[in-house]
Amino acid sequence: MQPKILIYGYGNPGRRDDGLGPELVKVLEKSPVLKNQNYSFHSGYQLELEDAYLFSEFSYIILADASKAEIKNFALEKIIPGGDPSFSMHSVSASYLLCLAWELFGCSPDAYFLHLAGYDWEIGEEISSRARENLEKARIWIENNSNQPGWPADFLIK
Repeated sequence: MQPKILIYGYGNPGRRDDGLGPELVKVLEKSPVLKNQNYSFHSGYQLELEDAYLFSEFSYIILADASKAEIKNFALEKIIPGGDPSFSMHSVSASYLLCLAWELFGCSPDAYFLHLAGYDWEIGEEISSRARENLEKARIWIENNSNQPGWPADFLIK
């Protein structure tokens, strides 16, 4: 049986490149390569406490978000579950959600951040051309590796 994989894109599409995560989800949902695999897709503005239940239903989670860090195109990084309940009224950390999924539902999937390099954070809905290129490179990389043994655990990129 194939493991269930969730690709969850989050960010604010009204802040240009901050919408890279949700935009990646839109693109991957249409992918013929991922269509007959065990992928599910979700997007939102930020992570929320309720996502602990969603996380508990998957073997692997890839959280896609725009990044201001100096990375080349994109990076994939493992998320270590942590007990720090740091959250605001609107969002919560991914590491805490993984702990919560374990505590409440007895399941904590392997999870990864997919950081997508962004450049323009001004108000507007159009993603910059440089960031769109990064999104396209990430899409191709995901499609090319999604059937490989060890995916996504063995494909970390820094």
